[in-house]
Amino acid sequence: MAVYTGVPETGIVELDRIGDAIGQLGKALRENQTRRETLESRLREADRLAALGTLVAGVAHEVRTPSASMKLKLQLSRAHLAEGGILREPPPPHFTLSK
Repeated sequence: MAVYTGVPETGIVELDRIGDAIGQLGKALRENQTRRETLESRLREADRLAALGTLVAGVAHEVRTPSASMKLKLQLSRAHLAEGGILREPPPPHFTLSK
């Protein structure tokens, strides 16, 4: 963006006052442009972090769900065996018990 340095003074009070106002307007526009660019950059960064958080939460869920199921089944089996229980259903054909 080109930097506007203002309107050169003419010696005519009214024109110089208008020139000063134009210079102040140009300065305000530059400041707003800079602020907008900064906010857009921060917004893009926030969007990237939000997407990363969603991805991490999905991966954590995919890892936790099967492991929680396996842990529950193991706990139930241990509790059943601690009570002196035996298998209530016959094992699947490919499963063999050692004697």
